Amino acid sequence: MSIAQNLKQIENRIHKAAKRAGRNPKKITLVVAGKYASDNQMGVLVKAGAKVIGENREQDLRRKNSIYGPKVDWHFIGHLQRNKVKHVIKIAKLIHSVDSVRLIAELENQLSKINKKLPILLEVNTAGETSKFGASPQEVIKLAKQCSQCRFVKLMGLMTMGGMVEHAEDNRKNFRLLKNLAQKIERLKLPHISMKHLSMGTTRDFEIAIEEGATLVRVGSAVFN
Repeated sequence: MSIAQNLKQIENRIHKAAKRAGRNPKKITLVVAGKYASDNQMGVLVKAGAKVIGENREQDLRRKNSIYGPKVDWHFIGHLQRNKVKHVIKIAKLIHSVDSVRLIAELENQLSKINKKLPILLEVNTAGETSKFGASPQEVIKLAKQCSQCRFVKLMGLMTMGGMVEHAEDNRKNFRLLKNLAQKIERLKLPHISMKHLSMGTTRDFEIAIEEGATLVRVGSAVFN
């Protein structure tokens, strides 16, 4: 199928998954992961009506933004190095992958220089896999408290990559853990933060993620294959 057809099919699957879970499909945003897309594929994607594109690398984000600019909203979904922060914050509408005290501090520092407030999500390594980035479930409360003291960093929720599982269903426990952590943070009633978003679910398991409360799903290969 074409990229436009793939996009429509994924949107339909999101709609059906939301309905099964008794949720409003309009509350779920598809973030198309553009990591492996060629420039030609990106052009087709934008023309097909994609609204939000997530990039994993700072250099790709800057290059693609220079081509497509305001036609889409750009999210940063990959591991963010502190020396790349000043470039990413000028483009991204949301950063999904904040996972350390030092990164929060650098974001606050660089955002203060341009007087810009920016929403972010805290990335949690719910599976406990050493190959993955993300704060541990035990650390995330501390990071949320740090964000509550920031003027420019605006914590809006949590993100997880889930685990390297054999069956998509096996990630349900990781998605439930993320939701439980978000609820725990909400109960703390920390100032200046919100748990509006849960970014979880990729091509393999986004429907399960939706059933468990995802508001942002990151889908790449199913769009371009």
